[in-house]
Amino acid sequence: QCQEWMNQGSAVLESKMWNEETGSYLHYYEPETGRRSEDVMTNQLDGEWVCQLHGTAGVFRKGRVAMVLNTIKRTALVEKGGVVALTDSDGTPQLTAYGNFVPEALMLGMTFMYAGDRKTGLQIVHDSLRNLVITHRHPWDLTNIVRCDTGEREWGAGFATDYYQAMMLWTV
Repeated sequence: QCQEWMNQGSAVLESKMWNEETGSYLHYYEPETGRRSEDVMTNQLDGEWVCQLHGTAGVFRKGRVAMVLNTIKRTALVEKGGVVALTDSDGTPQLTAYGNFVPEALMLGMTFMYAGDRKTGLQIVHDSLRNLVITHRHPWDLTNIVRCDTGEREWGAGFATDYYQAMMLWTV
């Protein structure tokens, strides 16, 4: 049953959500209303990372994984914060829309590494953690969302440590 659901989900993902113009999957699509967002979400391949981590087949078409990663590499890497969470469909990084959720950035870095681009993956991990811990002196183990325009923490101050997400560091 699970395999059937996986096959159905993958078929819908490929037939309804792929955006050839951006070289990525749609951020969202509401078939009932026709509303859709062509923004590029940089952690859209988290399912691929999970499969790679557990040694199972990926959930996305192989060629499309490379296309998405190339889109992200070309548009989403930023000096402050390492990587943005979203870019506009034209490739402009959304520096203030959401920021960088550090555990997601680490997962993205590992997705690049599993796909064979160790250099970019390590750059994302390094730049995200350097900004958080060295530049801004924030603890690595809080749920931290940092601004991509300044690198400053936007959310996370005063909250309890969040080891289950911060353990992405050990996974790297």
